Amino acid sequence: MKRSLLGGWLAILLALWPAGAAHGLGANYVAPPFRQYYRQHDGLRVLGPSLSGLRSVNGLPAQYFEKGRFEDHRGEVADPAWWLMYGRLTAELIEQAPAYPVNGTAMTYAELAEQASPEHRIPPPAGFTSGTSAVVGGVFIPFDAHLSAAPGYVVPAMFGLNTARPDRVLRTSVRLNLVLPSLV
Repeated sequence: MKRSLLGGWLAILLALWPAGAAHGLGANYVAPPFRQYYRQHDGLRVLGPSLSGLRSVNGLPAQYFEKGRFEDHRGEVADPAWWLMYGRLTAELIEQAPAYPVNGTAMTYAELAEQASPEHRIPPPAGFTSGTSAVVGGVFIPFDAHLSAAPGYVVPAMFGLNTARPDRVLRTSVRLNLVLPSLV
């Protein structure tokens, strides 16, 4: 009886332990390869707190955060603009944890994959030429790397995209990996 109570308390304490503390690196440890970029680009808001220390993912130095994964590609690309990249965490979760809930919602990653399929893309709003556009239910984002006029998805307002800052919307849509479809 005492052992099961002790185990229960241990589980509760570990659940309440700050992110990152479980690996002994502090509540928001950012590994050296990513530290400067994280600080300069509002990392806590964009990626959230750290969930791991530095590790290897697909042979690359990487670190997991609440909202994504950083990868260090300096060993394989010459262009400094591509040295640090966000990992394709959404695609990884769709493949490896399809039953897992998306950001604490009732939707699973398997449902997200189905909803993000090409047949769920919608035409751009009337008069749309490029960028993003506020629409009923959120922000229309074309499925195009340059945000040119193309079919796309409506990302719900709960994701807090700011259409007045297309640079942030572009980074956010790239970070999402699979842009969410309209939930309207």
